[in-house]
Amino acid sequence: LSQAVDRRTAELRHREQWWQDIVQNLTDVVMVVDASGTVVYCSPSVNTALGHMPLVKHAGELETQVHEADHDRVLAIITPVVLGEARHGFVECRIKRADGSYGWFEVSAVGQLSEQALEGAILTLHDVSERRELTNRLMHQAHHDTLTGLPNRALLTQRIDEALRRRDRAFGLLLLDLDDFKVINDRHGHASGDVVLTVIGQRLTGLVRAGDTVARLGGDEFAYLVHGSAAELRAVAERLVEAIEQPVAVGGRRFHVRTSIGIVLAGDGDAESAQSLMSHADIALYEAKARDKGGIVLIAGAERDDAAKQVHLREQIAELGARLDLVA
Repeated sequence: LSQAVDRRTAELRHREQWWQDIVQNLTDVVMVVDASGTVVYCSPSVNTALGHMPLVKHAGELETQVHEADHDRVLAIITPVVLGEARHGFVECRIKRADGSYGWFEVSAVGQLSEQALEGAILTLHDVSERRELTNRLMHQAHHDTLTGLPNRALLTQRIDEALRRRDRAFGLLLLDLDDFKVINDRHGHASGDVVLTVIGQRLTGLVRAGDTVARLGGDEFAYLVHGSAAELRAVAERLVEAIEQPVAVGGRRFHVRTSIGIVLAGDGDAESAQSLMSHADIALYEAKARDKGGIVLIAGAERDDAAKQVHLREQIAELGARLDLVA
């Protein structure tokens, strides 16, 4: 009997050591919290994940490290598990590290194990900061122009849709096209052209107002979503023209750039959409370039339909002329 007891004791010690070795070498943080919030156990990995922090004795100490924007959501999900009111809980949140920075963690809570032998819960913290950073980086790339860092067409469309849903104030869209920009690329190379575009993008960013959006749509075309009246939109356009016309120095050369701007004021009807707004802004830009390079044309209300008809008529005349040339 004595040998059997000794053998069984050795097995239990081996099993205990086995579990300790696993827990001691986990990269995730494992905490056992009782129903009162007292931390019964905390794995040493807390120092790796959160920095060399003082020993966590109560869950409330960790709670204070949760980012304020995530705090209420974390409590709503984790507290019921600790109190035995729920079996599982999972939440992703930001937790402050010892150096003051925040890391993203998946927090899992499991309670009432082995027929309620456990009072409280086991909390597991898994660091997902790198995954979050990668996701944010990919999201930024998907919605921003790689050259200038400005929002792209996709993000601009989202912003227009948001403005159309809110309808809390008047707004419109400015479409900018750099006149004769192709000459810079053809004569001085695309590298010089890219520098000019980057500088123009920085100037536009410097003029953007809170709540407005400046975007690069591609090539030498930019857009500016502006909240305000028709007069305010025109005033913004005039400031943009003035800023863009300042010389751009590239490799010892000074480039003088001009821009034509088409402006459309958003309509009140339900038929208005991001696509219709951009289409009519394009028509206004077409009108601006047709009248005089460096010009500004604003269309609103019934003018939008009239301008669209005029453009369509011009296109038909141009198409007819092309056909007659082919016949001749």
